[in-house]
Amino acid sequence: MDTEKVIELLRHYRHDWMNQYQLIHGYASMNRLEDVKKKVQEGIEKSREESKLVQLHAPHLALWLISFNWYEEVFRLTYHIEEETSVTTLSKADQELVESLKKIINQLHKYTLTDVLYHGQLHIINTQDVSLHLTIQGTFLECENLVQELLKIKFVNEVQTDNRESLKIILCLEDKKT
Repeated sequence: MDTEKVIELLRHYRHDWMNQYQLIHGYASMNRLEDVKKKVQEGIEKSREESKLVQLHAPHLALWLISFNWYEEVFRLTYHIEEETSVTTLSKADQELVESLKKIINQLHKYTLTDVLYHGQLHIINTQDVSLHLTIQGTFLECENLVQELLKIKFVNEVQTDNRESLKIILCLEDKKT
């Protein structure tokens, strides 16, 4: 990664933390101690999740997840690591996994409404085989076509829809489709 890209990432990261500190300072100046505690706890939890993410030894995935909301206009994504995931499995599939996630997002863009902000959650789950569950909330157009397109992407093993209002995409690193 070049120096300018690193500086850009640090700038975004610092900006996010500065916003949180300003909120905490504002709550403190208004003597809203419960809100201060809540924001501090959120910061602690976010730092713990980032620590677990970095410990996966999947640097491409970590960078993609940490920076996702900085560059994406239509989607907001949070993530959660259920357990200490198989480092070997994730590190071997790191770049391919990120490419698949990017393809998923590109496909989703084709089936979304332009004036809606979609919220998603990525759960990285340690089971016999490492799996990722990406759930996106929001209205999707032509769900049947979207599901068929998503199923063509590497690692995508299952897609579940709920009346066009949510989409759950299950990725398994042991590509069972081949």
